[in-house]
Amino acid sequence: MTAPAARPVTELPRTVPVGLARRTLRAVQRFRTTFVFGVVLVLFGALLVRLCRLQLFSGSDYRELVARQQSVDSVKPLRGAIVDRAGRVLALSRPVRHVLVEAGGVVLKSGAIKLTVDDVSRFAVTLSELLEGVPSAKELREAVQARRRDGPFGRSGTSQIVVRRNIDDPRIVARLDEARTRLPGLVVLHADRRDYPNGSWGGHLIGVARTGDAWGAPTGLDGVERGLEEFLRGETVRRSRPVDGRGRPFVTPRSVDPRDDADGRTAWLAMDLVVQGFCEEALDELMAAWAPKGAVAIVMDPANGDVLAMAQRPAFDPSVPSDEAGQDLATQWTTEPGSTFKPFTFARALDAGVLGPAEPLEMPRSREFTVRGSTTVVRDAHEGESAGPGTVVDACAHSNNPDAALAAFRLEASGMQRLLADLGVEAKFPVLGIPESREAKGYIPWKRLGATDHLRWGFGHAFTMTPLRLAASYCAFARDDFRPVTPRVVLAVGGETVREGDLGPVLVRDPAKRAVMRRALRAVVTEGTAVKAFAGARVDVSGKTGTARKPVGEGYYSCSFAGFAPADAPRLVCLVMAQEPSVRADGAKPYGGAVAAPAVRHVLERTLIEYFGVAPKDAPEHVVPAGPASDADLPASASPRTEDR
Repeated sequence: MTAPAARPVTELPRTVPVGLARRTLRAVQRFRTTFVFGVVLVLFGALLVRLCRLQLFSGSDYRELVARQQSVDSVKPLRGAIVDRAGRVLALSRPVRHVLVEAGGVVLKSGAIKLTVDDVSRFAVTLSELLEGVPSAKELREAVQARRRDGPFGRSGTSQIVVRRNIDDPRIVARLDEARTRLPGLVVLHADRRDYPNGSWGGHLIGVARTGDAWGAPTGLDGVERGLEEFLRGETVRRSRPVDGRGRPFVTPRSVDPRDDADGRTAWLAMDLVVQGFCEEALDELMAAWAPKGAVAIVMDPANGDVLAMAQRPAFDPSVPSDEAGQDLATQWTTEPGSTFKPFTFARALDAGVLGPAEPLEMPRSREFTVRGSTTVVRDAHEGESAGPGTVVDACAHSNNPDAALAAFRLEASGMQRLLADLGVEAKFPVLGIPESREAKGYIPWKRLGATDHLRWGFGHAFTMTPLRLAASYCAFARDDFRPVTPRVVLAVGGETVREGDLGPVLVRDPAKRAVMRRALRAVVTEGTAVKAFAGARVDVSGKTGTARKPVGEGYYSCSFAGFAPADAPRLVCLVMAQEPSVRADGAKPYGGAVAAPAVRHVLERTLIEYFGVAPKDAPEHVVPAGPASDADLPASASPRTEDR
């Protein structure tokens, strides 16, 4: 066995340059570094030169090119909100999207239509997914195919189908805004949805704004919505959106810059939603108990004429698309006021000096009058014996027709005509927020006016007026200056305050005579025709009942109660009036003290005690007398012109 051969040993060469080799290597490294830096410097210089040329010589051209790279949208403004005096929302608009599909296309020179959507099935599936399955792809496909088959098409070949309205889901909205630039045939419209969160509360006063199609903005049709249309609607503006080379927007369509905001202005109403709710409750109870044809309740602040509440039955719910407003009883219903007008006759007679504050009045069952050879008999409507004798306070408290006619007789026809003119019976209120077409004027039959008709005016017959006019007139008795007010429905629009309306003429100038009228209206509640309704009332109320009976049969025009409280320092005036009430099955007659007065008590007590914090009375002020209390304001059946209306 032989041993393995020995492995040869070799020496590695030296790798570290020394001497000349080392100096050569460093020179090479310096060259490489200088070369690379030089190349970079040259490129940077070239770039700088290019930028200078773009900025200095071609900058204007490129800026013009970028300016043209815009997408212009017509953005519809949101309608202004309507809120009550405390800022509670009554009507509000919120941004939504309407989705439409272009089923047609563009008309070519040959007359054929080049369709926008080529693959209907694929388009329907894509859009249905964007809308989370509502509507389904099948429904979309069938709708597009039916439109293409049956039309109609516009002159340019377009034929759009409304697919879905009022989309406010932020996820779907974001997807739609992104997809409309890349999905031909998809049309997304910006719109606003008008919401009425309180349903029918104050529906006739607030009104309604609606749109007939997906393109139009909501338009006010009734109430404040119509009266403030020019302030609420805003203005449609064209806003530019910068886009990239592929047409993708850089910013959202609706600008948040307040300088570019064209939305409608917010309207602050004098209405108080809490007081409105009390009126709605009171009318519900009245309708359930008496079932009249209609009823209206109005609450006003006598200090400035603010309309705090205005409710009616039948009600109108603007949140229900199919509901229609119908007649606004507060401003469009004209009726004989009945005995609620007697205090105005007594007040004018006292002020004119034809009736003394302490003058004894017989308060008879009937009285005969002769005017220019024409004789008429005015009868009282109370059952039983007369409550007289007494003074003007007693005549008002017990609603004596002959004594009210006596006051009108002494004022003569000219004096009563001036009274009706001072109260504006035949005029309209210049009220911002109430459309002129939605307010009626009272009626005086001048062409059929007889020699003794002004006597019937004295107890509220032979002429008509609106409930709002009557309520505004009653504010005079709750004011220290005894001046009727002009209602104020709108407090402010867009930050601009609406001034208070003008006051009417002074009804009574002498403070002593004003005190007499205050006592008379208080006596109606403590010992007169409204004593039963206010037995045990927790606040002191003054006011007057009224019942206007039709001259033939058992029908009634209206029954009402107008009052104010607290009696010593009035803060509220409330009028409730029922339209064409009827005798109940149990025989109860619809006098104003039985029908309307309890509703006024409900509103005044709850508002003053529960809402305004007025301390309630500890005990009732009077005792309820035995027997029914009736309203002495029915027309004089023996009058030869009783049937003239």
